Formats: sequence, structure tokens, C-alpha cells
Amino acid sequence: MAEVLGTRVDILPRREIEQKILAYLKAKSEKSYFIVTANAEMCYRAAQDRALQTALNTADLCVPDSIGVRWALRRQGLAAELYPGVELAEWILKQGFSVYVLGAKAEVLQRLNFPNIVSKHHGFFDADAEKSILAEIQRLKPQVILAALGAGKQELWLSRHKNDLKSLLIGVGGAIDVISGCKTRAPKIFRKAGLEWFYRLLREPRRLFRQFDLLRFGLAVLREKQG
Repeated sequence: MAEVLGTRVDILPRREIEQKILAYLKAKSEKSYFIVTANAEMCYRAAQDRALQTALNTADLCVPDSIGVRWALRRQGLAAELYPGVELAEWILKQGFSVYVLGAKAEVLQRLNFPNIVSKHHGFFDADAEKSILAEIQRLKPQVILAALGAGKQELWLSRHKNDLKSLLIGVGGAIDVISGCKTRAPKIFRKAGLEWFYRLLREPRRLFRQFDLLRFGLAVLREKQG
């Protein structure tokens, strides 16, 4: 276990992460199991937001998701294997366990077709709809809940409700857009070079503002190391 800007990160091989997940699901526990896939932007936001950092640090497992987090860990002399949320979500969907998907747009969910998805609900809901969502989840008892409400928001939501849900809980951000085929993931050459963020920026220039958080993250890591 290590920390990146105060957020706990678990350094485990991908296979061990999968084994932990399978062990939890096969045990049919009466408690939830909350997994965070942490990227640089999320770690930076958490350093500014105590509620978010508490949510991340009380998760059962925090998996390094991005090249920025791996770089920060490397500066501490730690080697971490990444497990991007999109790959983790896709792996889970292929295991055959019952899954509830919460988040993304309605048109995206329409294109997400896996036989083990028991229900889906888009990510735009008010307090009344939230009650209905929670009631449906408790009725269906899915083994897995994939929340795609956006980085930070989904972790806060899952943390707030984890004591009421007896499922594997994972915040997967934009993974559902990619898995459904609505968006294209960066080619391997970009991913291997650690430039997936740059590919996304080329495809979605409106993401430029979000890249400033990556710069702030890098500066914060450098300052922390110097301090």
C-alpha cells in the first residue's frame, strides 16, 4: 500500500486484483466490497476535497488506473501495474456475474448488451429517482454494481450507500461509453506510450480544461516530494 497526494493506493498485480474480486463474489458476502480505480485527476481532486478523500481511503481496494498515478508511485521507488477502469469493467462483465449499471447516458446504455446485466439506469436522476434506483437494486440483488457517474461523484455515491448494498461496487467513469462502442479507446501505441490522455484530447478538444488538473497534479507531486 502507498499514498498519492494523501489517497491510499494498493499496489497489486492484475491477477491478484482479479483473484480478490472472484473470492469476494464467490463467498456471497453480506457486506459490500468497494473498489476505486484512481487516476491522477481524481487524486488531485481528493487532495482538495476531504469528503472525496475519505471516500477513496475507506474503499476496500484502490487500483492505480493511470500513467500519472504510476509516475507518482515511481517517484517513491514503487513499481505499480496499472489496471484501467475500462479493462476492469470489461473483465467483470465477461465473468457472468449479475451486474447493475448506473450512469452514462440513456442512449449509451441502450448499446450496452451483456446477458448478465440485470438492469441499467442513466446517470441523470433526482432524489426521488434515487430512492427508486436503490429500491430496484435491493430487489434485484445484483452481484456487481458498476457506477459511471463521473470521477469523484460516483465514488461519493458508492461510499454513501455501501452499507446498504451487498454487492461489488466499482466506479468506472467513462468506461461504459467505450465498452458500449459509443466511444473509441486510444490505440495501443498511445496507451503503451502513456499518451491515452492526449488521444482523448485530440478526439474531444473540450477536455482541454480538465487537463489543467493533470498539470496541477504533477506540480503537487513534485512539491510533495521536495517537502
